[in-house]
Amino acid sequence: MKKVYDFLDILIEFPEIGSLEHAERNIRGFVIVKQITLFYKIKDDKIILLNFFDNRQHPKRKRY
Repeated sequence: MKKVYDFLDILIEFPEIGSLEHAERNIRGFVIVKQITLFYKIKDDKIILLNFFDNRQHPKRKRY
């Protein structure tokens, strides 16, 4: 959990740090640890957390 909170502190300072995963929907992703990717979007002046994805799953199961 500490890594998640540490990343959220960084995300507040640098909201575009994640790679663009879905351009039309402005969804970004960032690998927090090897097994977990956080998907989020930036809307106006807010960061909306969408999903914590377990990278051990099949990529087709990604849901934003």
